[in-house]
Amino acid sequence: MISVTFRQILGLVSLLCATWLYSQCRHIWLLAQDDFNEQFTNFLGEKWWSTDQLELCDDETKDTKWQKNDSICITYVYNMLPVDMEIISWAPTLVIYRNLMSPRQTASFLNFIEQRDLEIQKTSDFGTSIETTHRRANGSFIPPEDSNVTVEIKMQAQKRIPGLNLTVAEHFSALSYLPGGHYAVHYDYLDYRSKQDYDWWMNKTGNRIGTLIFVLKPAEKGGGTVFPSIGSTVRANAGDAFFWFNAQADEEKEMLSNHGGCPIYEGRKVIATIWIRAYNQRILPMAPAGSSIHASWLIPSLSNRFRPEMQTQSPVPN
Repeated sequence: MISVTFRQILGLVSLLCATWLYSQCRHIWLLAQDDFNEQFTNFLGEKWWSTDQLELCDDETKDTKWQKNDSICITYVYNMLPVDMEIISWAPTLVIYRNLMSPRQTASFLNFIEQRDLEIQKTSDFGTSIETTHRRANGSFIPPEDSNVTVEIKMQAQKRIPGLNLTVAEHFSALSYLPGGHYAVHYDYLDYRSKQDYDWWMNKTGNRIGTLIFVLKPAEKGGGTVFPSIGSTVRANAGDAFFWFNAQADEEKEMLSNHGGCPIYEGRKVIATIWIRAYNQRILPMAPAGSSIHASWLIPSLSNRFRPEMQTQSPVPN
């Protein structure tokens, strides 16, 4: 007959309790681990993205556009200022201006944005604004005259980018993306059901023919700007700016200009966008209608040599 003491029973109960507690703790830890992984691999609004688009965002080996023979880096001097320009695509135009802003300007602009109240951004559909998982970001519109640094940056961009009239542009749109933030693939060109739906900007200055984005803070992981029809993702550094045309020379939509803000997985991304309007843009009547506007129109040496009508000290019309 086996005799069991009270101490042995107590020890057995303690062992069973410890085993149960360990299994529960392990189960809780595994759940927490799964939640952590899900936070950085999934995001609210993932349904708006195709697998190919996300792969082009996240896998740099899928982005081979910059390896093409016609993708080049050049330096030109305009208004006695050097400009480093990286051409990702000639037609449709997609270019990066490296170090367009100085470190001081970048830090000052970022600090200015961080002091403002940024609201949840909505998307516009035929003149109406709605909040949707299609876009997850906070932002604010900033008139250029609101601060010395915004005035300085816009003037500097105007002096370095020939052929574009930045006086006919909307206010800066400052955007901040946290982990999980994104903006699904879309067009910046505005579609309206009829002329009766036009807003003030459309009536006075025409559609958004181009987009210029200033990069103030890139995310640590993710957060590029993908161009599925071009087959490339722009991963710019702080101080860089990049530009593309949303319209052809006849002001019809550039169907290859669709783009999206890739999901943020780590860190924070802060950018400032200005949309350039069609009114008084001298490139439009000179570039061939019915086709993509070629990036050579943005290079002064090419424009001045082969297009005498582009020779000018200032791209801003009187």
